[in-house]
Amino acid sequence: MNHNREEEAHNSASAIPDENASREAVRDILNRMFDGSAEELVKSLAESNQLTPQELARMKEIFGNPGARKGREDKKPRK
Repeated sequence: MNHNREEEAHNSASAIPDENASREAVRDILNRMFDGSAEELVKSLAESNQLTPQELARMKEIFGNPGARKGREDKKPRK
């Protein structure tokens, strides 16, 4: 019975990517699909109805309050 619990724990832990893997995956998608533009990624999410009203409200809050997020200072704005 312990074997099954260990297997279940391993399966559920491996199903959730760690923070570094998630960041790397997002960075990869951002670069490959959106030419490195976070703005285009967010625009795509919004236009394809992938964001809930709560998520959109939170994003507006974050983007409207520079202290609520960390941004890249070296990134040039895109047109």
